[in-house]
Amino acid sequence: MSFVMEAWMPESIAIIKLRGYAEDSNGQIVQSVPGQIRLQINPGQRSKWSLFGRRNDPLNLELNLRSGAVGRGNNLYIQVVFRPSHISQLQDPVWRVRCSEAFVDLRAYLIGK
Repeated sequence: MSFVMEAWMPESIAIIKLRGYAEDSNGQIVQSVPGQIRLQINPGQRSKWSLFGRRNDPLNLELNLRSGAVGRGNNLYIQVVFRPSHISQLQDPVWRVRCSEAFVDLRAYLIGK
């Protein structure tokens, strides 16, 4: 599952904001290299969707960061890719809702909406 957003900030500021997002989402940054960040969020958090209180698998995110064209200032293009823990999650509506909600939260951290 993939989403794209555009933010007006340097990559260094985005990384600081992503650290805050990871911490507030009960997660961690797994890998950070120029242009790419991998996060794991919500490990073991109980699902509000589950009647039996099952524990959810963590959400695995990959963020690909690309600066805008020269002369466009601090435009940063961010592709957010949610990687399933196992193939069956691709068809799981609960996982898809969790990914969508996580993207909305992430966008709020980076853009301030």
